[in-house]
Amino acid sequence: MPYLILVNLNINQLIGGEKMVNEEIRYNDSNQILEIRMNNEHILQYQNVPYFVYQGLLMSDSKEHYKNNVLDSQYDKSEFHFK
Repeated sequence: MPYLILVNLNINQLIGGEKMVNEEIRYNDSNQILEIRMNNEHILQYQNVPYFVYQGLLMSDSKEHYKNNVLDSQYDKSEFHFK
């Protein structure tokens, strides 16, 4: 059974131009997938993300900076839109 870590955020930071309020960051340790659910409209999914990178996102002062400079530049990303 995969190990899933779920964190609900109560922050007002911008990620990709969108405010993250009561959003979710999910990490699946068994397949190293990091998901950021944004404003209940879409999910960013990053593949092959080590656990320490996930921890870095949670601990960063600027989620936007971390996403742009670490996740977007170093990991493959898929984006899913829904409403």
